Amino acid sequence: MIYVFILITIVILGYLVYIHVILSRLTKRLKYINSIQTNLIIELPTKNSVFLRLITQINKMIEQNKQNHQQLVEIQTQFDMAINNISHDIRTPLTVASGYTQILVKQVDTKQKNLVKKISTNLTDVEKKLDDLLTYNRLMEDRVEVELESVNVSSLIESKIVTYYEAFKKKQIELDIIIEKNVHMISDKDILSRIIDNALGNILNHGIDKGTVNLSKNGQVVNLVFFNHTDQVISNYEKLFERFYTEDLSRVNKNSGLGLYIIKELSTLLGGTTEVSGNKEYFELLISLPSHKKTSLS
Repeated sequence: MIYVFILITIVILGYLVYIHVILSRLTKRLKYINSIQTNLIIELPTKNSVFLRLITQINKMIEQNKQNHQQLVEIQTQFDMAINNISHDIRTPLTVASGYTQILVKQVDTKQKNLVKKISTNLTDVEKKLDDLLTYNRLMEDRVEVELESVNVSSLIESKIVTYYEAFKKKQIELDIIIEKNVHMISDKDILSRIIDNALGNILNHGIDKGTVNLSKNGQVVNLVFFNHTDQVISNYEKLFERFYTEDLSRVNKNSGLGLYIIKELSTLLGGTTEVSGNKEYFELLISLPSHKKTSLS
């Protein structure tokens, strides 16, 4: 009797070892398939009907996931194409309309001139939102390439501020400009320009009364600080860099929620960091960038 018990115990233990081996192989195979894009399926040396049914169902699930993934890729590709096509279709009549407003403003009387200027301002707002959308789409597709060159950041930001001068004057925002002279970087001028545009636009859209733009260099780090007064507490600072997240800081301005997200993503591309802080009276954006952007080969 004891021999029968020992034999049964050995058989049970052997079967448990067998199950452990099969499950270990199955787990290892699944882990490998999940780690890479592959057309592999689960194949194990077993004739056990239970395991065969399990493997069959797992392979069906793997195949369904592959099909779902391919459909998502196709949908995303179609969406990206639609965004680009629609954006470019909008840009043409937008440019034409802006050109007409520039002509009209020289030909109409004072009352009508103010109306035409309002139309022109709204067209400019639409164009900026369109630029944000296109930049966002390029970021999502990893199509923003960094082209390094020597950039005089001091001159760049000064020229940008001049461009925004009338807009700040109209909004009655007094801008304090503190720019260290001849701050140079090895970086991407176009990307830097877009970062500065969005940061100045953020002050313009959400600031009141006063703002500050500060450029300084500390060792190998270039710091850009954009400060503005505000009249509303921000409830979720940690979410401000999330795409499409908005807080109506001016209580009247509606925005896409892409401005700060784009600043963060572009700053990261240049090897930099972004931080926000503030309270019920002010908002501050700090952008820290390396003075020498390293290439992927350096």
